[in-house]
Amino acid sequence: MIRTRYTKIYQIKEGYCYNSDSLFLWDFALLNIKKSSKVLEIGSGSGIIGILCAREKEINLYQIEKQKEYAILNAKNTQINNIKSNIIHANCNDVFNSKDLLMQFNNICIKDPDNNEDSQTKNAKINSMQYFDTIISNPPFYARKTLPSSNIFKEQATQSHNLPLKTILIGAKKILKPQAKLIFCYTPYMLSNIIYILREFNFSLDSIRFVYPRVDKNATLVLICAKKNGNTQTITLPPLITHNGKMQQNNTEEVKSIYERAKTHSIKISQSDIIWDQLMNLRIHTI
Repeated sequence: MIRTRYTKIYQIKEGYCYNSDSLFLWDFALLNIKKSSKVLEIGSGSGIIGILCAREKEINLYQIEKQKEYAILNAKNTQINNIKSNIIHANCNDVFNSKDLLMQFNNICIKDPDNNEDSQTKNAKINSMQYFDTIISNPPFYARKTLPSSNIFKEQATQSHNLPLKTILIGAKKILKPQAKLIFCYTPYMLSNIIYILREFNFSLDSIRFVYPRVDKNATLVLICAKKNGNTQTITLPPLITHNGKMQQNNTEEVKSIYERAKTHSIKISQSDIIWDQLMNLRIHTI
């Protein structure tokens, strides 16, 4: 069903804004997300991927973001689009590597006032910490030497040392249920390293899809679904070709369909024009 109402997303004009990668990952993630499941988006930025997933699947959504400005905009975007999300402002590098911080994160995810589970179930989950059905992430995957940036917003959102893939796997291993899924995108040039890290943390490669700018070019993005403690055969999905012709000006029919189904409207605002004090009443958990 094609929606007529657009999902509005406020973004910082000077910072990293969502792009086609975000929408391709959303489209890929929908294949692997079940309705009413508990989903965590790591490095949510302005919240685009989680918001679109929640719009389509009615999931129990959590989003964690390192940069406070983006966490605030994430909260604003969920509010204006009537999406319920528990937004956490925290550094995943710290949270997933610290027992105390992980417990704070755990308490937010389990003891949310809207969680109606009985106390015995909550306590069991607190002790195991394994309660998410799915983790989604569009992590930074550029190396500093290849894409330097003096813009702190873009630097945090694009440079891989700010959120290493290994950090995501450390967290995923701790908080995902057995057989649960980790869905993310990355540069295909790192594929051998990705497979090595997945195996190191006992994740199997469940499905994979490569994105190509056109049929005669190398892949520029890889979409990955990994399964915790999985031992499944890998499904290699058909390639996603983004453009027709050498000029890369005409989107393919599949890409047009993804954009049409996403129905997003980007609202870019300069950081200096945002009245941050008026957004402080939005509900955000800080660790």
